[in-house]
Amino acid sequence: MKKLLLVIAVFLTSFSVQSQCIYEVELWDSWGDGWNGNNLEVYIDGVLDGSYTVASGQSAVFPITVSTGQQITFVYDPSGDYQNENAYQLTDPTNAITYTSNTGFGLGPNSNGSGTVGDSGPFAAACPPPPTCDYNVELWDSWGDGWNGNNLEVYIDGVLDGIYTVASGQSAVFPITVSTGQQITFVYDPSGDYQNENAYQLTDPTNAITYTSNTGFGLGPNSNGSGTVGDSGPFASSCPSCSSPSALTASSVTGSGATLSWTSSESTFDIGFGSTEPLAGDTVGVTDTFLVVNNLSPQTTYEFWVMADCGTSGTSSWSGPFSFTTPCAGEVAPYNESFDAGTTTPACWTNVTGGEPWSFQ
Repeated sequence: MKKLLLVIAVFLTSFSVQSQCIYEVELWDSWGDGWNGNNLEVYIDGVLDGSYTVASGQSAVFPITVSTGQQITFVYDPSGDYQNENAYQLTDPTNAITYTSNTGFGLGPNSNGSGTVGDSGPFAAACPPPPTCDYNVELWDSWGDGWNGNNLEVYIDGVLDGIYTVASGQSAVFPITVSTGQQITFVYDPSGDYQNENAYQLTDPTNAITYTSNTGFGLGPNSNGSGTVGDSGPFASSCPSCSSPSALTASSVTGSGATLSWTSSESTFDIGFGSTEPLAGDTVGVTDTFLVVNNLSPQTTYEFWVMADCGTSGTSSWSGPFSFTTPCAGEVAPYNESFDAGTTTPACWTNVTGGEPWSFQ
């Protein structure tokens, strides 16, 4: 049994998440009648990935799926005719050119058929790092006096990430930073007392529950201490395709407008309004990290959300809501307030004396 556990531990420890992406190879024919029987073989780490050609016309583009560090090699097969009309080009995930087979040839309508096409590579693939995000693990104690010496060990891809407990009180929440595809595993350490009072729960970046250690226990004030807490996992993490905006705020708030702002490394955003997560943005395609809103009503509370739009990488989860309240609007004289509300102070008025006799402003 010990030997089996050791093998599993070694396997998990050696596992790592490799960022994956798509390179593209474009094949071009200057005459515009295809590659006339010639082909381009693509090898990934020395293994044939595919053999490509331009069947007809002037060009064709083919995606190549690779992981960071893999080697891309091209072998040109001149089995056909008019090799001087052929050229090819490799571009990375950002559309930057990694290699052009014959720079004197040129790709596009102005290519002149000069230069020599042939073998090339290897080229090391460099993919953008996978997105990271925070999962949360909540530890709960039904009695409310901490975990009494018990602990929860958290492993990421078999490597110890942290040891957590409830030092005192009823609960504690800890963030776990992971990349898409990484495996989260929990090992419960019952070194203390009153294990039947303990439970834990894992939630993803959208706050959806991934796992609850003992569903009969229940997390929260109504937990009853039933069920069995123990080891669990692994759970594969899944992060949003791009990072969510942060530090939402509202400034220059008046009775009719405000400037909404946030922090993000992305460049395009959708803005939603409401007290619950919007299903769609009310304002889309915002290209700044702020938005000036007008036509608001005075003495009104508003909430807004922000989502990053990362193009081909999809969208982030919604950040928010951030709440702000517009101030009262000024009144134009003459203005009459009857104070008929009895003991209730009218909206936008303040009792400056705090008691009787009343003095309002």
